[in-house]
Amino acid sequence: MRLTEALGRAAAPIGIGLVVLALLSAVAPTNFGGYDECLIVQLTSAGQVSMPYAERPLELVWDLPAAFLFPHRLEAFLWLHGLYLWLTGVLVWRLFARLAPGQGMSAFLAGTFAATWAPLDFLRLNAVETVAYSGVMFAMLAAASLMLESWRRRSMLLLAVAAALALCAARTYESVQPLLFAAPGLLWAGPAPPEDRRLRWRYVALWEAVVVLAGILSVIGVLLPAEGSYQLSALSLDLHPGRVLRRLGQQAAYHLAPAVAVSWQELLTAHVIITTVTFLVAATAIARRHRDTVPARVHARQAVLGLVLAILGWSVFALSPAIRSAARTQFLSAPGVGVLLAGLIGLAAGVVPPRARTAAAVAMAAWITAVGAARTGAMQRDWDVQSYWSAQSASLREIATVVPDVLPNTLILVLDERRAWPATFTFRHALLLLYEGRAIGLVPGAHDFLYPARFAAGGISCEPWPVIRQPWDAAPTFHRGSEIVALALAADGSVSLMEHWPPALPAASGAGYAPRSRIVPARAPVAARRILGPGAR
Repeated sequence: MRLTEALGRAAAPIGIGLVVLALLSAVAPTNFGGYDECLIVQLTSAGQVSMPYAERPLELVWDLPAAFLFPHRLEAFLWLHGLYLWLTGVLVWRLFARLAPGQGMSAFLAGTFAATWAPLDFLRLNAVETVAYSGVMFAMLAAASLMLESWRRRSMLLLAVAAALALCAARTYESVQPLLFAAPGLLWAGPAPPEDRRLRWRYVALWEAVVVLAGILSVIGVLLPAEGSYQLSALSLDLHPGRVLRRLGQQAAYHLAPAVAVSWQELLTAHVIITTVTFLVAATAIARRHRDTVPARVHARQAVLGLVLAILGWSVFALSPAIRSAARTQFLSAPGVGVLLAGLIGLAAGVVPPRARTAAAVAMAAWITAVGAARTGAMQRDWDVQSYWSAQSASLREIATVVPDVLPNTLILVLDERRAWPATFTFRHALLLLYEGRAIGLVPGAHDFLYPARFAAGGISCEPWPVIRQPWDAAPTFHRGSEIVALALAADGSVSLMEHWPPALPAASGAGYAPRSRIVPARAPVAARRILGPGAR
């Protein structure tokens, strides 16, 4: 009997996990946008967690389990990403179930949608780049859950732990701060004795002090640096109320409209069928234990609450006119959208006879699950065509063959006809990983973000942005012509050593150019090269 009850209580977490697993089974770990992935892999392999140019000192802390537990495996980022999404769904389910007893099905639906419904956020399929976002979403919900538990136990120690986790989340990603600021509303979910009301305000004050501190640190880091910041230089701000509201409306449409605007062709795949059947099996198990019978006004209030939470999740993105798609914007809004969709389904199911309401709710939720799987499959097919992984990994294998190893302080310069490397920082960090710090990379003509280089008499000067020099141990370097290895990456992907200084580059910088004097035999297999596939040494 106890085992049966335990399995019954675990049905929702298990069901959410199985749906996440089915959904992500179609996602490849090699979905590379071409810019941040090699940077992230190299930094996390070295234990670095800061993105100082964006004033996010803990952004990569949620990536570290992948790098440490399964080093040099891209699959590990996808596994970790899926784990965070599952935990997000479980926490949404748990909070919903605790705050709204007797609504087990609605709680399950809210958790499932929070973990799986991101119909237009194609970056959510890029696990290497966005595991930090799924990680901070989990951390935000974990902090809020701990805060609620601390109040129920009247434990200041647990509140301190919750506040510390909230600070960690806020210093990971500034966009989470509006949701953290609103989190103390959970403390009003239940009545408090008169003698505890003052204590409740103390809890709120401590929590909000931490969130405000995080906000002040973020504002200082974004607005004050003389060299500027990523948020202001790359994204910019537009605080006009009308335009902010319009962008909020666009984000709402990106997240909700695909539920009714669907391509039937996208639905007709095995992946959609497997994911939907998985959901139906889990939902049927939940339905046997829970028959939600609450008035329509309760579902309406839940839908309104979900919408408010979703708006808070979109709010920081709506401040920038540069954000014109759903990329990255369907993480923090996901818990609110999950609650919103669960509330709307409860309202819609209320119009059918009572005995059919649970079946109607499951059917509508299955439709949303199917559409979510269809969109995931369609976005993965786009990634299959557009991912940079094939070109970048192939070029790195070729480079490792032509240049097995180098002497320290070598600059490997690539003339990239293949256009595999759109930015120098990507290539630089890829080589830091593959040559264990003995070489850095430069791609003339590529975006010089973070790592501008200057061709000077006698060599090339690489001058990293000041803000990253100490955190990433990226000191300025000067490479004489004799310390440079120039390679040609042809349009067909082949790599060849340029025995003579490239005529397209300033001649004065290549004085003494002798590339073979920098190339040495491989000392031993480099563990990091396993990431490139079998045979890479």
